[in-house]
Amino acid sequence: MCADPVVTGALDAAGAGVSEYFAALKREEFFDWHTGVGNWEIDHYLTAF
Repeated sequence: MCADPVVTGALDAAGAGVSEYFAALKREEFFDWHTGVGNWEIDHYLTAF
C-alpha cells in the first residue's frame, strides 16, 4: 500500500501524512490480531496436545 502512489495520493488528499498514519494503524492492528489467541484456538489446539 505504501508503495502505491495512487493509494497514498488519495489518502494524503485528506491531509498530509494520512497515508502513513493509516498504514501504521493497519500494521499495529495486524500485529495485535496475529499475536492474540482466541477462543477458537484454545478450543481446537489446547486439547490436541
